[in-house]
Amino acid sequence: MSQTDLSLRSHALGSVCRSGDVCPQAGLWKCLASKPQSRIVQKNERFPDVDGRAVFWHLAGYIG
Repeated sequence: MSQTDLSLRSHALGSVCRSGDVCPQAGLWKCLASKPQSRIVQKNERFPDVDGRAVFWHLAGYIG
């Protein structure tokens, strides 16, 4: 893995954000709501609510 690849991965797998937060790391994010979901979220995109509720999102994988 090159230094450039490492610099694109500024947050560790398992990092946690909440609905409404700005995404700090593009990747595959998962939430464990009543309907578990996985979603690709891009850096600087806001995390969505699920079924009208704020949830916690966990970084599950890197993209790119």
